Amino acid sequence: MQGLFRLTWLALLFSVLGGCDLSPPIDVEQAVLVVPAASVAASPSNPYALYFTLHNRGNADVAVSGVAIDSAVSAQLQSVTAHRMPNSNGAPGMQALMQPIERVEVPKHARVAFSPGGFTVTVVPGARTWRVGDSVAFTVQLASAWTVAGRARVVTFAELDAARASGAVAAPDASGADSAIADSATAIATGQRLYRANGCAQCHGLDGGGDGPLAKVLQPPPRNFRAALPFANGSTADAVARTLATGLPAGGSMPLYPHLSRQERLAIASYVLSLGTDGSTPTTGSAPRSIP
Repeated sequence: MQGLFRLTWLALLFSVLGGCDLSPPIDVEQAVLVVPAASVAASPSNPYALYFTLHNRGNADVAVSGVAIDSAVSAQLQSVTAHRMPNSNGAPGMQALMQPIERVEVPKHARVAFSPGGFTVTVVPGARTWRVGDSVAFTVQLASAWTVAGRARVVTFAELDAARASGAVAAPDASGADSAIADSATAIATGQRLYRANGCAQCHGLDGGGDGPLAKVLQPPPRNFRAALPFANGSTADAVARTLATGLPAGGSMPLYPHLSRQERLAIASYVLSLGTDGSTPTTGSAPRSIP
C-alpha cells in the first residue's frame, strides 16, 4: 500500500512539473551583431561584435558563462579593464582596454547591457559570414547550465552608433555631447584638442609620429599616423571612430574611449587622418583609403 502511495505521489509530481515552464526568467533584448568595417575581412584580429541586453526577471542572481553561435569559430566574452597609464599632462591616469573575461553577473530584477565601452562578445565566423540585414540565432549560456536563446540583427557600427545616440539601444554613460562639427577645418582643430586632452599623445606622440613617451615600452608599438600604411579596421573617419569606441578586442595596447560622443570620435579621426594627408577632408564612408 505504501509503495502504491509513493508511485501515485511521484506521478502527480511529474504531472505538475510537466506543465511548468522551468526555463530561467531571462529575456534577451535589443540584440545586434556588428560587422567589421566593410573594407576589412572578419578574422580573429577583426571579429564581429555581438551586443545585447539581458533582463533578469527572476528572484535570484545569474551569471553568463559564454555565448554560442552556429558556424562561429569562437565567441569570447570581453570587458573593459582599467590600466594605469599617464594622461595628457604626464600624470598617472587610467585607460580602458578590452580583456577576455570568464563570466558576467546579472543581478536579480536587473538589466545588464553588452554594448561598446562595456561588455562585448567578439565573434570569429567560420566558413559562413553574415551580411548586413541578416538575422543570426545565438545562445546565451548561464553558469547554472541553463541556456537562453536570442536572435541578433546584423548591422554596421554606424547604424548602432546612431541608435545609441538616439537612445534606441542601451549604451554606457557618456559625458560628451553630440555637438555638430561644421566643416573639416573645425573638425581637425577640435580633433587635435581632443587628441591631446585624452592622452593620445602619450603613445602616438604630440604630432602623431608614434614617438610618445610610452612608445618604447608598448608591444606592439603605437601607430605612426604619418606613415603610409592602412589602418587595421579601415582608413576612413567612420572606421577610426569605431576603433576609438571599441578598442582592439583581439588584443593590443589601444585603449577605448566610450565617454566620447560620436562627433568627438569623428573629430579625432579627422585629425589623425589629416596627419598623413594635405589636410583635405577625410572620407566618412566605408571605402578603403590608405594614407599617403
